[in-house]
Amino acid sequence: MPYSKPYVLCEGIRQTWWNNVPITADIINAADALHRILQEPTAERDWSTADFAVDPAGPWWSKTKNDFFQLSLDDQSWLLAKLVSTAARAAEAIEEKAVEEKWTWLWSQPSLAMPGDHYPQILRPDLVAGLDKDSCVLIDLKTTKDASNQFKNREGLKKPTDDFHEWSKRLKHSGFNPKRRWILSVSTGEEARDPHKWIGIRRRRF
Repeated sequence: MPYSKPYVLCEGIRQTWWNNVPITADIINAADALHRILQEPTAERDWSTADFAVDPAGPWWSKTKNDFFQLSLDDQSWLLAKLVSTAARAAEAIEEKAVEEKWTWLWSQPSLAMPGDHYPQILRPDLVAGLDKDSCVLIDLKTTKDASNQFKNREGLKKPTDDFHEWSKRLKHSGFNPKRRWILSVSTGEEARDPHKWIGIRRRRF
């Protein structure tokens, strides 16, 4: 999936030696591929293409794919019908923010590990964007029927705030300096007042 490996950005465009691709194109192309792969006859089987396409660790950690196939057929159809259009809204918002904040790199779902009781504990923020080689921005993606209505009650931000605190702590231990924390709420409904909404999260003391 796009940015599972961190890539250099310039003005919202992924930079490589062989081509330069806007964030929006990367994400929409990936959503199109997922839409097709999840409908393949073999998608639900172990070691299917879906195992490798949907989850960062492939068949060894295929939680998202498994969650999808545990939904009812009606819910699966609803999700597939919304997948590409919702991804396009998220992509446009991310590219706009990348240009606005002058992101220099972007990384999707990095594994942030710390020692645990019996084995390392791993957390995965949705996106980490670079402001320079060590300063970064944390982004948590949410979908909702209408982004303009999400988190009107500030009490609803308690769990996301706790998540950002843990992600920030682990990034700091790795030498990064999280400067900003955003929730990107993306509307799934065509009739929504706002296609997306950025919600800033205050920093907690460590």
